[in-house]
Amino acid sequence: MTSRARESSYPLTKEEALKFLECNLGIPTSQICTDGKSMEFLNRVIKEMDRSLPFNNFTRLTEGPLSNFKPEDWKNKILSGQGGTCRCKNPFMKALLECLGYTTLQIPGNNPLRDGKNQTHISTLVCDISYPGSRHLVDTSTCWPLGEAIPIDFATESPEYSSYQIRRKFFKIDKDFLHLGIPLPSGGPEKQVMRDASGAKWEIRMIYWLNERADWKEFNESFIKTHEIQNLPFKKPYDTLLFYGFLNKKRVRIVCPDGQIHATFYSLEDSTKEYVIMTKAELLDFFQNHFPQYSVQKLEKACQVSNVI
Repeated sequence: MTSRARESSYPLTKEEALKFLECNLGIPTSQICTDGKSMEFLNRVIKEMDRSLPFNNFTRLTEGPLSNFKPEDWKNKILSGQGGTCRCKNPFMKALLECLGYTTLQIPGNNPLRDGKNQTHISTLVCDISYPGSRHLVDTSTCWPLGEAIPIDFATESPEYSSYQIRRKFFKIDKDFLHLGIPLPSGGPEKQVMRDASGAKWEIRMIYWLNERADWKEFNESFIKTHEIQNLPFKKPYDTLLFYGFLNKKRVRIVCPDGQIHATFYSLEDSTKEYVIMTKAELLDFFQNHFPQYSVQKLEKACQVSNVI
């Protein structure tokens, strides 16, 4: 059941990587580590990637068909600060870490609540950093990123982790699959639920396929074939405008599931949050003031596709 795909070379040079760290992530050259051994520096890069590159689906909504995109186009989305979904951000992250001397592998995954099919998500393992054979999960491109490298060489159940107001726990049923869970929402239906050693229930939001390899070019080609050639629809919430980013000391979530713009601002200092309904004019003004890397034309089109009133 294990496949070992040959991983294609991502078009990122070490010179580009070092410039990106300094200019995009704000890490001075004097503080950059390139020996691939520092866990502290790895976690610093992860946190800066989270804060600097929003998770969003603007490219898919406004610039299709994606089959016209070349590898350099995806890289330029990162270098320009626009970010994107996992297929844009995580292959770049893998290449960036390799330029810094880390040993990495790209692995596939899926969200079982939306789609039981493999290869709907792509992520990264960093190997041999704590000891020969150690593995850490690095995933900077989900709606709620992990915030740090997660050691996965436990037997059946990880400690509990918390970042950006989200609690997480990881489970293994066997050596091939890693399950990421969040606390089961109160009163919600029990789908894809696992219990930890204390009996607490965790809703599984991602399954990582640890012993398969995800070639980033093949992943993109498969994604395009499914959604453009076969014309299969995207599932909610990815069929309308979706944006997760950081603003000062808050995490921002903007979605448009019903023709209205729902914005939530989560404090990074406590458990408070603020929820507002935005008008289209307020949305455009918000992005121009705080995320000017997105053009008004792109945002207008994303609103149009999302049937925003």
